[in-house]
Amino acid sequence: GGALGSTEVVATAPPSANHSVVIISLQCPTAGTGALANTAAYLNYLKIPTSSRQEPVECQVRAACEAWITIANPCPTMVSAADILSNLTGISEFGQHRGTGGSNAKIQILSQTSQLLALRVLLPPPLASGSLGLLIAPRTAPVGLATSEFAVTFSFTVPPVIPQIVAISPSSATSAGGETVRLSLVGFPGVTLDAPPVVLFGGMAASSVTVTLLDEEGSQVTAVVPLRSPGIVSVSASDPSGSAVNATTPALLTAPGISAACTAGCSIPEEGGGSVTLYIAGFVGASNTASVTADIEGVATTVTSLVVTGNGNTITVTPPQSPDAPLSTSSKTALLRVVLSSDSDVFAHASVAFWRAPVVASARFDGVGSLLRVVTDQDTNGQGSIACTAAIVSLGGTFGTGPSCTWSSANTLAIAFGSG
Repeated sequence: GGALGSTEVVATAPPSANHSVVIISLQCPTAGTGALANTAAYLNYLKIPTSSRQEPVECQVRAACEAWITIANPCPTMVSAADILSNLTGISEFGQHRGTGGSNAKIQILSQTSQLLALRVLLPPPLASGSLGLLIAPRTAPVGLATSEFAVTFSFTVPPVIPQIVAISPSSATSAGGETVRLSLVGFPGVTLDAPPVVLFGGMAASSVTVTLLDEEGSQVTAVVPLRSPGIVSVSASDPSGSAVNATTPALLTAPGISAACTAGCSIPEEGGGSVTLYIAGFVGASNTASVTADIEGVATTVTSLVVTGNGNTITVTPPQSPDAPLSTSSKTALLRVVLSSDSDVFAHASVAFWRAPVVASARFDGVGSLLRVVTDQDTNGQGSIACTAAIVSLGGTFGTGPSCTWSSANTLAIAFGSG
């Protein structure tokens, strides 16, 4: 056997279960026994990247979506965010990131090792519902390989917008009709400037409906209240394309000449207690606590004082526990009703709100487990750095020696673990 010289040899690499560098041994059979071995070449086996973790799995229409994703066995050429390409598939229309503009995904590396790459990705607001795909790939691949071989895809569901009456202002009007209220709507695709929604007050059509504002966020309409009996009514809005797309919200129609407003204690803890003060004008016949009764959404409320003031009455009540306790949302508006004992058709209403304390909505570690972000379902009064002993009391456990706890926003507490 003689030397091979510059001969090129092409061979198929066998599979390997390990991510490792191996020596290529080239054996040349000879006429006799034995072989000539050349071990000057090496082969690097790379594992194919896979998606290891993704939060969340759902995004909302017209809202920027912040996602935390982890890639197992990342491509070794993805060293910085500039080395990473992203591509959005599925939904084709996106809004821009508020404040910074642009409609592309924005990527930040949270942590990286040869085994795991943790990324924070800010997706632009999708303008339609459907399935959204996010493809992450290296900008360049190792020699001899294609970038597509290292691409990893993450999927997000974008559910349709639920039709809602986001706001009604004012939330009360006289039952004599003729007053104008403003409705803010989302999720009504058929509404245009020339095709307003159908608005009903307790089943009776509004005297007129006008679309005053229409943009990608939704629409605002004004509706003139029809003549109707006093009381709490359901205000409904239906898409002009069909009644299957609709939403409702409560409103109060008061007796003509009577008006009420909450003046103190209007925000009530869900367990009740304390005191709420109302001023009611035009409430003729109310002279002492025995002359009226009160309730919140049908639950009896104790009247503790009644003072006649000119043409009105200042009334104080002790609120009960919220009829909807435990609250599923951070707050819930309720109507406090005061009724004349001698005539149940004479009554007044005022809006109050029950609230509950914030609860933890999510707790998420960073890619290396050294930082924990705790997010509450509503804003708190937390600001800046705090003693971690307070967080330990509420969350349980310990965070090592010398941890730091900082409110990065009103609803996000960042806990950096100490040693030990």
